[in-house]
Amino acid sequence: MNHTSFFLSFFFLFASQLIAQNDIYVLSNAQSIDPNRYEGIDGNPYFFKQWMSADAYNYQMEKFDSLRVNFNGKTGEMEARQGNSFLELDQKFYARIVISAERNEGIFPSDAGEQLIFQQKLHKTFANRWPILVYKGKDFSLIREFSSIVSTKTFEDVGKTIEKKRFIRRNSYFLLQGGKLSLIKTQKKKLLASLKHRSEMERFIKKNKINLKQQDGLEKLFAYYDQLGG
Repeated sequence: MNHTSFFLSFFFLFASQLIAQNDIYVLSNAQSIDPNRYEGIDGNPYFFKQWMSADAYNYQMEKFDSLRVNFNGKTGEMEARQGNSFLELDQKFYARIVISAERNEGIFPSDAGEQLIFQQKLHKTFANRWPILVYKGKDFSLIREFSSIVSTKTFEDVGKTIEKKRFIRRNSYFLLQGGKLSLIKTQKKKLLASLKHRSEMERFIKKNKINLKQQDGLEKLFAYYDQLGG
């Protein structure tokens, strides 16, 4: 059964259900989302600059490929797009979205390594959102949460008040270990102070010129941290 054909048929027909392998998978908001809903706000709330080719997995890890997606940091929803139509992936049915550099050559973020994994059910803190699983170790996980908020500034211009709105992007990193979720700072001193094996980690950062402002740098660092025993 060709899952890709089912998805394309779904989008074109605006149906509310997709049948595959005798199971029904539902995308929420079968109607189109207004593409102009952020008119008047500078920038946009999306994680990616362009819509990306992705693979989606349900909770049985069945794969559905070739979706066009982007993550909306304002709503916390993963959106799928076909033409001018926008839909939100239903989190009850979709567990993981994988976006690879190979599939998105030329438009994949240069600081994100080989792939980005948006994963459900990592921790209750991220309920109804799509955090990024940066690295999964033997007994810990490094998690990134992207969000976008609207900043409003007002100023006076020739006797009238003008509002200026723009999207502000935010990234937060968390360490999940032993069931405990901790916010971590990515500045070198603060990060090392919150982890074990400080001297070894510091040497690794210096030797390998790790950029802690980039996800692929953090991924490499925590892969080494995993080797040290976390």
